[in-house]
Amino acid sequence: MHIQPFQALYPDQQMVASEIAFFDTTKENYSHFLQHNFFYKMNSPAIFLYQIQSLRRIYTGVLASTDLKDYTQGNIKKHEHTIRTEEEKQMRLTLERRAAVKPVLLTYAENELIDQWIEQYISTHSTFLEINFSEEEQIHRIWAVQEQTEILQIQQLFRDQVAHAYIADGHHRMSAMELICETNENEALRQAYSEVYCAFFPSGQLDILEFNRVVQLPENLSIENLLQSFESLFIIEPLTASTKPSQLHEMTLCTSQGWYRLCWKHSILLEYTDMPVVLDTMLLNEQVIDKLLHISDVRYDQRIEYVDAAKGLNAIQQKIIKNPNLIGFCLYPVQFNDLKNLVEAGGTMPPKSTWFEPRMKNGLIVKIYE
Repeated sequence: MHIQPFQALYPDQQMVASEIAFFDTTKENYSHFLQHNFFYKMNSPAIFLYQIQSLRRIYTGVLASTDLKDYTQGNIKKHEHTIRTEEEKQMRLTLERRAAVKPVLLTYAENELIDQWIEQYISTHSTFLEINFSEEEQIHRIWAVQEQTEILQIQQLFRDQVAHAYIADGHHRMSAMELICETNENEALRQAYSEVYCAFFPSGQLDILEFNRVVQLPENLSIENLLQSFESLFIIEPLTASTKPSQLHEMTLCTSQGWYRLCWKHSILLEYTDMPVVLDTMLLNEQVIDKLLHISDVRYDQRIEYVDAAKGLNAIQQKIIKNPNLIGFCLYPVQFNDLKNLVEAGGTMPPKSTWFEPRMKNGLIVKIYE
């Protein structure tokens, strides 16, 4: 993997009255903030180490500019299809800002040498930037690697140790950079935008959480009839309380009449033996959402809503209390090896299969295109 230092902006903390308000609106208000001097410019290009400390754990990764060729040549691998209109939207935003306010999130296989280098650097250098998000109970820390010798060291490690990386979040931002370079006739501009702003977190420093579904039942389908139709697909077990699934090919179902555990029958799984990886999101979309509930467009149909795992099971339950005609499917999170194997086999995941943490902040470190 080819990483480079980049020219960056960082926020003037004295100008930020509320961390949440500022960073949550930077995506929309970046140009206004830049015009009114909310950002400082780094004195020289840098590679950054980025650490997020939450109540639960600490995540540590690397912020760097990455050669677009690593994406176009297949070294950076994707697991979702992109939509052209969203690519074009991201392209316009990037060109208007002449900046990337948030990195594409990449993950790679654990590597002890890189881990040791990062740990050594952090233990022997002061933070460049530290922001306490008290409402979220998180601390975000940044170290700026600007010494040429140290930059060369981390570059060499990524070149030698990281053959492939996988997009966790930012498929449209990545493909938008490719689109800029494909469609622009200005050679200098193409060269500038061939460097993509990325955050690298090893797989052990990344949590892959589930995306749950809340679905509107057809008017003529009762909960009783729904469960009856499920008997050919699942082993069904009533539950006494809200529960998360505990393993692959198990889901839990929330209805106005209670909770149920759903385990895919072996006969259904046998239909997919030719697949490199069989994901519950794929099974649910094909066997239930499409065939039984007649929702074919899971990306845009208003009868289906995606609820990220961070909101918890209670968020699903509350929606169903308000509208008994809704049901909720809670899924087991995709595992990194399944994601990797699927991508290596050339497959893609259904929309909203994964929710990745850590969640980085817009505007904390901004890559500028000069």
